[in-house]
Order: sequence, then structure tokens, then C-alpha cells
Amino acid sequence: MPRNRGGERIRVGIVTYSGDEQLRLHGGDRERPLTRQEILRLARRDARVSEPLTSDYRRLRRTLDRLARLDPVGMTDAAAGIGRAVIELLGDEGAESGSRPHAQRVVLFLTDGQPSLPYDRQRAEKAAAYAGRLAEENGIRVNVFALGRNAVTGSSNDAVKRMARRTGGSYVALENPAEIVTALEQTPLSIVEGVTIVNRTTGRSTRRIAAGIDGSFYGEIPLREGSNQIEVVARLDDGREPSRVFAIDYTRGLPDRELSAQLRRIQLENEALIERIKADMAREIVAARRRQKQLRDLDVSGERPPRSWPAELE
Repeated sequence: MPRNRGGERIRVGIVTYSGDEQLRLHGGDRERPLTRQEILRLARRDARVSEPLTSDYRRLRRTLDRLARLDPVGMTDAAAGIGRAVIELLGDEGAESGSRPHAQRVVLFLTDGQPSLPYDRQRAEKAAAYAGRLAEENGIRVNVFALGRNAVTGSSNDAVKRMARRTGGSYVALENPAEIVTALEQTPLSIVEGVTIVNRTTGRSTRRIAAGIDGSFYGEIPLREGSNQIEVVARLDDGREPSRVFAIDYTRGLPDRELSAQLRRIQLENEALIERIKADMAREIVAARRRQKQLRDLDVSGERPPRSWPAELE
């Protein structure tokens, strides 16, 4: 995507979460009050950072391939998974990732069932709801993906649905887990849905420009010689349309050499972007086929360890 070919704008991390089955009905978990410190304790106990926030996407792919080979184990501690993602995104105490204070923070939360730890189902759901509140208080949006027949057709997933809703995220249920690839590709990391550019000086405007998954956009608008007042209006997913106005001074007669250099630079960037997209698509096709084969061979009684992808944008 524009300006992110080397991961300059978007870092991604991987967190897995799964608690020991022997902790079911563990008395100590029952008596502890639900506080920020308790959620962070669960996060450090039942969740692991498989990959800290990084711009090295090849490294992330290798980590995902390694996780795909693991056998399923343990029980679902959703509070731990969200808590660990919050720690990493904030660069909180014990984080393995460095923080970026002005980044937008998003969690893509994958689960194959309802929360079942800590303690019993009722307390597990309360803990998950509290973890969602921590994410909301820190401006972190949680997009939830419920995967598999049990997650979709079983009893309600109210706890994770509320988590998504209160943080401004989305809730998607997929009976066929292989559909997660397409679902993730279509889930925006930014709250920007589109952009309009207006030249207030000339009265001309662009049509609405679609924003990329990270909120980035590209648009052109004619200028007149002299000062131009340009307004950029962003359309957000909640219906708001904030805008910003700035001035551009345009002078005719820019030297041909400078224009040629700019044009060549743009051409090279576009060529590199196209090649990158082709390579990414080819890798994704191969990976999707491999995942589909694994899913066909997978016993319906057990699924891969659930995971979440904390991501941030600048």
C-alpha cells in the first residue's frame, strides 16, 4: 500500500492465548477482583507473544507457518489474549514491543469458541468484557472473528460481541474458518472510509476517493496559478466528516528537468508497488491452498490455537 512498502507505517504483532485445562475452577482465579492488574496477570499467564510488533512481514509469515503446525491445546482465555495485545500496543510494563504514542491501535481477535477461563464460563465472560473495557479506555479497537461451527452455531457469543461493539470494532462469524483470509483482507485497520478533495479557490472537487485498508489515499485536483485553498474531507465509519484546509502556492514553468525527475520517481514507485502486489498475491494463493488442505484434514473436535493480531498505524 502507498508509503508502506517497507512497513514504514504499519507494524503487526502476533499473540496466542490458551490457558491450562487444570486451571478450570481454580479457586484463586475465582476470588480475585477484576481489575487492570488482574487482566494483565492473566495476560502474562495465559497468553504469549509469538511475534512482537514489527514491520518485517516475511518474519510474520514464517511465524504464522510455525504456529499452523502446532497441535491444539488448552482452553480459551479471551481476557488474556486481549490483555496481552493491549500490553504490546501500549508498550506497557513487560511488553516485548516498543510503543509509538501517536499510532492508531487495532486488534484482530480470532476465536474458535466462548471464553472458558479464568474459572467458570460466567467469570470468563466477565473477564473478557473487562478486557474489552481496558481496550476501549486506551483507544484500541477490537475486531472479533468467531471461527468454526461451534463458534457460529453454538450458544451466543455475547461477551466478545460486546467487546467488539464497545471498542468500535466489528464482529464477524465464519462457519468455514478458511474464509478468514478474505475477511481479514476486507477489514479496515483505519476508521477512514473515503476522502474528498476540494479546491476552494476554483470550486473544483474530486469524486470521493476510496481509502486503503490503513486509511491511506491518493488523489489529484487541478490548481490555478497563485494561492490555492485546498480542503481534504475524510468520511469516517461513524458518519463524521472531519476536514482540514491548507494553502498551496502554484507557479507555472517548473523546469522540465525537475518535472521529469518527479515523473520518473513516481513511475518507479508504481512499478515497485505493482511487483510487490503480484508477489504478495502469489504467496497468498499458495498459503490459502495450504490452509484449505489443513482445514480439510483437521479434526472437528479441535482447532488451531486461537490468536490475535495487534496492529498499529501512523
